[in-house]
Amino acid sequence: MQAYGPGAGGAYNIPVTILSLIFAIAVTFIGLSISVSTRRGALVALGGAVVGGGVAAMHYTGMMAFEIPAHVGWTAGTVAVSILLGIVLGSSALFVAGRSDSLSNALGATILLTAAIVSHHFTAMGALQLTPIRRLQSAALRSRRRRCPS
Repeated sequence: MQAYGPGAGGAYNIPVTILSLIFAIAVTFIGLSISVSTRRGALVALGGAVVGGGVAAMHYTGMMAFEIPAHVGWTAGTVAVSILLGIVLGSSALFVAGRSDSLSNALGATILLTAAIVSHHFTAMGALQLTPIRRLQSAALRSRRRRCPS
Protein backbone atom coordinates (compact mmCIF):
# COMPACT_ATOMS: atom_id res chain seq x y z
CA MET A 1 0.00 0.00 0.00
CA GLN A 2 2.92 2.33 0.57
CA ALA A 3 3.67 2.20 -3.17
CA TYR A 4 0.09 3.04 -4.18
CA GLY A 5 -0.24 6.62 -5.43
CA PRO A 6 -3.91 7.60 -5.76
CA GLY A 7 -3.10 11.20 -6.67
CA ALA A 8 -4.30 12.64 -3.36
CA GLY A 9 -3.11 12.60 0.22
CA GLY A 10 -4.17 9.64 2.28
CA ALA A 11 -3.79 8.19 5.75
CA TYR A 12 -4.44 4.90 7.48
CA ASN A 13 -7.03 4.22 10.15
CA ILE A 14 -4.79 2.52 12.72
CA PRO A 15 -7.41 0.29 14.43
CA VAL A 16 -8.63 -1.04 11.05
CA THR A 17 -5.01 -1.55 9.93
CA ILE A 18 -4.37 -3.59 13.09
CA LEU A 19 -7.53 -5.61 12.36
CA SER A 20 -6.12 -6.32 8.90
CA LEU A 21 -2.90 -7.58 10.50
CA ILE A 22 -4.90 -9.76 12.90
CA PHE A 23 -6.79 -11.28 9.95
CA ALA A 24 -3.51 -11.99 8.17
CA ILE A 25 -2.02 -13.72 11.20
CA ALA A 26 -5.12 -15.55 12.47
CA VAL A 27 -6.57 -16.82 9.20
CA THR A 28 -3.16 -17.82 7.84
CA PHE A 29 -2.45 -19.65 11.12
CA ILE A 30 -5.75 -21.53 10.83
CA GLY A 31 -5.11 -22.46 7.19
CA LEU A 32 -1.57 -23.62 7.85
CA SER A 33 -2.74 -25.57 10.92
CA ILE A 34 -5.30 -27.42 8.80
CA SER A 35 -2.68 -28.20 6.16
CA VAL A 36 0.03 -29.51 8.49
CA SER A 37 -2.35 -31.56 10.64
CA THR A 38 -3.07 -34.14 7.92
CA ARG A 39 -1.65 -35.99 4.94
CA ARG A 40 -5.00 -36.11 3.11
CA GLY A 41 -4.68 -34.04 -0.05
CA ALA A 42 -8.18 -32.57 0.11
CA LEU A 43 -7.67 -31.23 3.65
CA VAL A 44 -4.22 -29.88 2.80
CA ALA A 45 -5.77 -28.07 -0.17
CA LEU A 46 -8.59 -26.79 2.07
CA GLY A 47 -5.97 -25.31 4.40
CA GLY A 48 -4.38 -23.59 1.41
CA ALA A 49 -7.75 -22.21 0.39
CA VAL A 50 -8.16 -20.78 3.90
CA VAL A 51 -4.71 -19.17 3.59
CA GLY A 52 -5.80 -17.63 0.25
CA GLY A 53 -8.99 -16.38 1.89
CA GLY A 54 -6.89 -14.89 4.67
CA VAL A 55 -4.85 -12.96 2.13
CA ALA A 56 -8.10 -11.55 0.71
CA ALA A 57 -9.45 -10.69 4.19
CA MET A 58 -6.21 -8.90 5.03
CA HIS A 59 -6.13 -7.03 1.71
CA TYR A 60 -9.71 -5.77 1.70
CA THR A 61 -9.63 -4.86 5.40
CA GLY A 62 -6.39 -2.99 4.77
CA MET A 63 -8.08 -1.14 1.91
CA MET A 64 -10.92 -0.17 4.27
CA ALA A 65 -8.26 1.37 6.53
CA PHE A 66 -7.04 3.66 3.75
CA GLU A 67 -8.60 7.08 4.26
CA ILE A 68 -8.61 9.31 1.21
CA PRO A 69 -10.77 12.23 0.05
CA ALA A 70 -12.65 10.06 -2.44
CA HIS A 71 -15.58 7.72 -2.72
CA VAL A 72 -14.25 4.16 -2.79
CA GLY A 73 -16.06 1.72 -5.06
CA TRP A 74 -15.36 -1.79 -6.25
CA THR A 75 -16.04 -3.74 -9.43
CA ALA A 76 -17.76 -6.82 -7.99
CA GLY A 77 -16.70 -9.27 -10.69
CA THR A 78 -13.05 -8.27 -10.39
CA VAL A 79 -13.22 -8.56 -6.60
CA ALA A 80 -14.59 -12.10 -6.98
CA VAL A 81 -11.81 -13.01 -9.42
CA SER A 82 -9.16 -11.63 -7.03
CA ILE A 83 -10.52 -13.72 -4.15
CA LEU A 84 -10.74 -16.83 -6.33
CA LEU A 85 -7.16 -16.37 -7.54
CA GLY A 86 -5.92 -16.21 -3.96
CA ILE A 87 -7.95 -19.24 -2.89
CA VAL A 88 -7.18 -21.47 -5.90
CA LEU A 89 -3.46 -20.66 -6.05
CA GLY A 90 -3.11 -20.82 -2.25
CA SER A 91 -4.83 -24.20 -2.24
CA SER A 92 -2.56 -25.42 -5.04
CA ALA A 93 0.53 -24.16 -3.21
CA LEU A 94 -0.17 -26.06 -0.02
CA PHE A 95 -1.28 -29.14 -1.94
CA VAL A 96 2.05 -29.18 -3.79
CA ALA A 97 3.96 -28.51 -0.55
CA GLY A 98 2.16 -31.40 1.19
CA ARG A 99 2.95 -34.02 -1.48
CA SER A 100 6.56 -34.57 -0.38
CA ASP A 101 9.53 -32.87 1.22
CA SER A 102 11.46 -32.56 -2.04
CA LEU A 103 13.20 -29.38 -3.13
CA SER A 104 11.16 -29.26 -6.35
CA ASN A 105 7.88 -29.36 -4.39
CA ALA A 106 9.12 -26.68 -2.01
CA LEU A 107 10.07 -24.43 -4.94
CA GLY A 108 6.80 -25.12 -6.74
CA ALA A 109 4.80 -24.34 -3.61
CA THR A 110 6.79 -21.14 -3.09
CA ILE A 111 6.09 -20.00 -6.64
CA LEU A 112 2.39 -20.86 -6.34
CA LEU A 113 1.97 -19.07 -3.00
CA THR A 114 3.78 -16.02 -4.35
CA ALA A 115 1.51 -16.11 -7.41
CA ALA A 116 -1.53 -16.37 -5.08
CA ILE A 117 -0.55 -13.24 -3.18
CA VAL A 118 0.61 -11.19 -6.18
CA SER A 119 -2.27 -12.12 -8.49
CA HIS A 120 -4.80 -11.45 -5.74
CA HIS A 121 -3.26 -8.09 -4.88
CA PHE A 122 -2.94 -6.72 -8.40
CA THR A 123 -6.36 -7.98 -9.46
CA ALA A 124 -7.91 -6.51 -6.32
CA MET A 125 -6.28 -3.15 -6.97
CA GLY A 126 -7.70 -3.31 -10.49
CA ALA A 127 -11.16 -3.61 -8.93
CA LEU A 128 -10.71 -0.35 -7.02
CA GLN A 129 -12.62 2.70 -8.26
CA LEU A 130 -11.82 6.05 -6.65
CA THR A 131 -14.04 9.05 -7.36
CA PRO A 132 -12.51 12.24 -5.93
CA ILE A 133 -14.79 14.08 -3.51
CA ARG A 134 -14.44 17.28 -5.56
CA ARG A 135 -15.83 15.47 -8.60
CA LEU A 136 -18.75 14.19 -6.52
CA GLN A 137 -19.39 17.69 -5.15
CA SER A 138 -19.22 19.20 -8.65
CA ALA A 139 -21.72 16.65 -9.99
CA ALA A 140 -24.10 17.34 -7.09
CA LEU A 141 -23.78 21.08 -7.66
CA ARG A 142 -24.49 20.74 -11.40
CA SER A 143 -27.51 18.57 -10.60
CA ARG A 144 -28.85 21.18 -8.14
CA ARG A 145 -28.37 24.00 -10.66
CA ARG A 146 -30.41 22.11 -13.25
CA ARG A 147 -33.30 21.63 -10.80
CA CYS A 148 -33.30 25.17 -9.35
CA PRO A 149 -34.09 27.94 -11.85
CA SER A 150 -32.08 31.10 -11.20
